[in-house]
Amino acid sequence: TTTTTVPPQPTDAEIAVANGAGVPGIAGDAAELLTDAGFGEVAAINSVPVDVTTVYYAEGFESVAAEVAATLFIDPEALDVMANVPDLATDEEFDVVAVLGADIGP
Repeated sequence: TTTTTVPPQPTDAEIAVANGAGVPGIAGDAAELLTDAGFGEVAAINSVPVDVTTVYYAEGFESVAAEVAATLFIDPEALDVMANVPDLATDEEFDVVAVLGADIGP
């Protein structure tokens, strides 16, 4: 018997966009863009300031993280594991977090 594991779909993932750029409203705008693109409900939160925009993902959600990066025009090389995510202004847990850094700018 062969078992095939189906990768999670964007609508299955708990996704957040974190403002680490210090630009008011940027996380909300990006979260709305993802929601409009079919990712389901996306949280807009804050993070500590960061210089480089990165999309972090939990185990098994790398493909969803890549889709988030593509939708937000983030470098596809800017993916990292969730263990490296900077401090976020929430205790909620997410499968994918796009942390927008100073490089995304206004």
